[in-house]
This record gives sequence, C-alpha cells and structure tokens, in this order.
Amino acid sequence: MRRVSLFDLTVCGDGLVRRPEVLNIGMYHIMVRAKHIEWNGKYQITAVSTNGVVAEEYGYDAAGHRAWVSSGGTTNYMVYDDEDLVAEVDSSGDPVRSYVHGPGIDNLLAITTYGAETNTYYALTPPRRRHRPRR
Repeated sequence: MRRVSLFDLTVCGDGLVRRPEVLNIGMYHIMVRAKHIEWNGKYQITAVSTNGVVAEEYGYDAAGHRAWVSSGGTTNYMVYDDEDLVAEVDSSGDPVRSYVHGPGIDNLLAITTYGAETNTYYALTPPRRRHRPRR
C-alpha cells in the first residue's frame, strides 16, 4: 500500500503526481481536493482521505475492474458489460447510477442517477477526429 500527502498536487489513477487537480480514474476525470490518496501495487486507488478521515474506499476484482466503492457506511457495487461500466447498485441490488457508452473506448454518452429523483446527464465531448498520417 502506498500513501501520499498532497498539498497542491494530485495523484492520478496511474500513480503519477500531476497538476492541475484532476484525478483520472479510468475514463472519468474527477476534481479532487483530497489530502491523502492510497493505492496498491497495481496503482489502483484503494482509499481517499480528507483531513485524516477516509472519504471513500475502493475494491477491485481479479480482472482489475473496480468492484465496489464504500463511502459513509454505504457500499455500491459496479456492474460491467465486458470493459464498460454500465451500472452501480446498492447492497440490495437497486440501481444507484447507470452509464450509457457509445462505440469504441472511453466513449461515455450519459449517466443516469436514481434516488428521490431520476436524472440523466449527457456527456459533452468534442467531435472525434480520425488520425491522419503526416505526409
């Protein structure tokens, strides 16, 4: 287990320290203001702490997918379709969030949150460009 203290730096999912304060976890970029991030020997983030208090803990399956997230006494479990995260469910199996992906890698189209209200958020992404070899 590795642990790092952060001031104005951020530890990314690959274990590298970078600026600005954006944490790259898989396909998602999340703004972070954490003081401590812990990760294992595979550079998978296992815990995020703020002011010495663990805010979230993460577990992984044998394939390296994030299997669960625990925060504030609540644990959500991840559901995958091959490599794409398609849902997060609570301990009763009720949906917390669902994800819609387009073709290709890291092509998130929408996230739907469930609870007192159901809301869908659509990803704004720049148009994809095809790589053209230089001549």
